[in-house]
Amino acid sequence: VIQSPGLTSTDISVVRSFAIRENTKVQLRGEFFNAFNHTNFNFPNVQADSPSFGTISSAGDPRQIQLALKLLF
Repeated sequence: VIQSPGLTSTDISVVRSFAIRENTKVQLRGEFFNAFNHTNFNFPNVQADSPSFGTISSAGDPRQIQLALKLLF
């Protein structure tokens, strides 16, 4: 039995709206995927006849940040 490391990912979203006029708003949005930048290793090599059997040679995506500015009218 080959075990792989667990996955930990925390996603955070922050939204703020600002009124410009009575019927016009600006919305600022920030989204953070894997916010704490925890390393998530991929699954180990499970091919029994491979010299790299049981080794982990890659990791998942690092922290990603997405920003948006929206005009609502």
